[in-house]
Amino acid sequence: MNYTLTQLARVEPSGTGVICGVRASVGSGSLLAAGNGLAGILGSMLLTIQYFVLLPPFAWLASVPRTGNVRMDDGLAWTQ
Repeated sequence: MNYTLTQLARVEPSGTGVICGVRASVGSGSLLAAGNGLAGILGSMLLTIQYFVLLPPFAWLASVPRTGNVRMDDGLAWTQ
């Protein structure tokens, strides 16, 4: 419900502003909800970028065969 300042002054004549403070806290709830939505979108974008930018080099490195003198003779130990 939306109240005008004169209607609030009738309910709270002392002028301490407690009711107006409650109105402000209600508005901050929607601001927090908008911030949570924005954080969710930014988090999804960051994970997507990480998936497509950081993961391919490691997948490529895993698929490239390593060359060198290291071989496995009997399956129990590495020898050179």
